[in-house]
Parts: sequence; structure tokens; C-alpha cells
Amino acid sequence: MLDVLDEAAVDAPVADVVARGDMVEQGSGVILAVTSGTVRAPSPGMGNTGPADAAVEVFMRTLAAEIGPRGVRVVGIHTAAVAETLNRERIAEVSGQDMDPAVIVDSVAQMTTLRRAPALAHVADTAAFLACDRAGDVTGTIVNVSCGLVPG
Repeated sequence: MLDVLDEAAVDAPVADVVARGDMVEQGSGVILAVTSGTVRAPSPGMGNTGPADAAVEVFMRTLAAEIGPRGVRVVGIHTAAVAETLNRERIAEVSGQDMDPAVIVDSVAQMTTLRRAPALAHVADTAAFLACDRAGDVTGTIVNVSCGLVPG
């Protein structure tokens, strides 16, 4: 677990350095983070992602408050079980179990409000929207792109 938290703790300050540099200087920019949503919906088999996601999300909100007045937005996306990102190795790394990705996607789909798993293209489209000027009033928050798997 400490490795995951250490990784999150290293990645977040990297974003901070970038934001405080070029983005703050130019008075605009967007920092986008993607988390699994296990902060809102802890579940078995997710390993250490919950504490790491919590650290990233608190850092995002704090950073948004600090650099928002200088024109830089900080937003996030919750997503989970994106079929195109699942493979046996990644699943084993997170859960410690050897599982078929197709079985996980089918199981997750049955648990979502929309009865399907999130598609990578939809997550990417949401990220593109959040980074564009049309979402210029959105900051310090997390958008849920989980097909209803993650509540809230």
C-alpha cells in the first residue's frame, strides 16, 4: 500500500510544479486527474487504490483552491472497469488474483445503472470536454464517468 501512496504523493506534486510554472504564468490551463472512484465506493479486490485515490482527490481540490484565482482549473474523472484498459496483469497487480477481464466487465456491467461498462472513448470525450473552454466554469470537482457504478 505504501508504494501506491508514495506514487500518488509523487505524481501530485509534479502536477503542482507544472501548474505553478507555465500555466500560472500564462494565466490559464487545466490539470485533469483520473481516479477509480473507490473513495466513494470501496469494494473488494481494488487493492490500495482507495487510499491513493483519496490522496490525489484531496490534493486536486486543494490545488484548485490555490491556483484557481490565477486562471488554472483542476478537475477529475471517476471511472472504473473500462474494458479497453483491463488485462490479466493489471487485474492481478491490483487484486492479487488471476481473473478474466471479460468476466469482470460483464459483472461490472450488471452492477451499473446503465447496464454497461464505461467505454474508453466516452472517458476520453469527457476529458476533452473538461479541458476545453466550454467547461471553463468547472473546477475543484470530480465528474463521474462510471455508467452509475460509482455513486454520487
